[in-house]
Amino acid sequence: MIVLQRWLVSVTGLAFGLYHAVLGTIMLLDGKDHKPFYVIAALTIYVLVLVASVTLYAPMRLPWFQAWANLVAVFAVPLLMQFQLSQEQKGGYGTWYVAAMATLLAVTAIRQYKFLAWLGLAVLYVEVLVWGGVGFLVNSGLIGALLFVVAATGLSIGLESTAQATELFTEEAKLTAAKSAATSAARFERQSRAQEALRGALPTLRNIVSRGGQLLKNEKIEALLLEAQLRDAISGGDVIDALVRDAALEARRRGIEVTIRDEGGLEGCDLLELETIRFEVVSVLNRTTSGRVVVRAPKGEKWRLSIVVAQSGSESPDEFLKLGTRL
Repeated sequence: MIVLQRWLVSVTGLAFGLYHAVLGTIMLLDGKDHKPFYVIAALTIYVLVLVASVTLYAPMRLPWFQAWANLVAVFAVPLLMQFQLSQEQKGGYGTWYVAAMATLLAVTAIRQYKFLAWLGLAVLYVEVLVWGGVGFLVNSGLIGALLFVVAATGLSIGLESTAQATELFTEEAKLTAAKSAATSAARFERQSRAQEALRGALPTLRNIVSRGGQLLKNEKIEALLLEAQLRDAISGGDVIDALVRDAALEARRRGIEVTIRDEGGLEGCDLLELETIRFEVVSVLNRTTSGRVVVRAPKGEKWRLSIVVAQSGSESPDEFLKLGTRL
């Protein structure tokens, strides 16, 4: 991709625009049949609005007052020049202001004021043709002015489209980066929980190995509970936090079969909704006195997480909750 520095574009555009002022200055120095005051006024107005439009404002879109100042200049400069030019001075440097106004209108169009640019072109056409007549159309530079504004309008539309595409790409890149960061954070949290669970299980595992698996009844129960906690840490994903883990442990101590699986249903879930869902899981686990509890966060469903509470051998559940809404 070729990237042009702003200062280079500004200098190039300013140099092109000031070329017309140079032609007007040559006419002024020529000193034939014109009033210097009006030429100096026209040159001053043109140079001021041109320099301001090209160099002063960082955003692509001009401030509204500058765009309207350009339109006023397009109205005033031709009148100042025509007021003191004779019909014999239609050619040569005498019509420098037509190309100058076309340049100013092109800058106005490129900098996101296309309507004002075309309005200014209409004003310029009226002023020049009223002064010089229809026969002056070809030699006045008005045709070139029209082509210049047409090209500037096309460039302005292209720049708008590019700016919108760039803004959309930037927003998508930000969203992608945010999702990636959230996914990485969630993965790191799950890994940390799994490692923490493994570290907590090491003493029990060493005890099992050292005793050749010969455990007392209560030790076997604790080993089974530990195995269930490890399973939760691996398959529970974002459902598991300290409160859910402790509630599941206490439910299992009461003889309840607990299954917790995160299949991707909580991806993209904001923190407040996630905490609300976890709170409901804890509430269900704490109030269940028998049977089994299946907590599942399915991917592809309209809800984020379901909780089924049922008794062993029962065909219908005691509770079937669907939590969260997927957009």
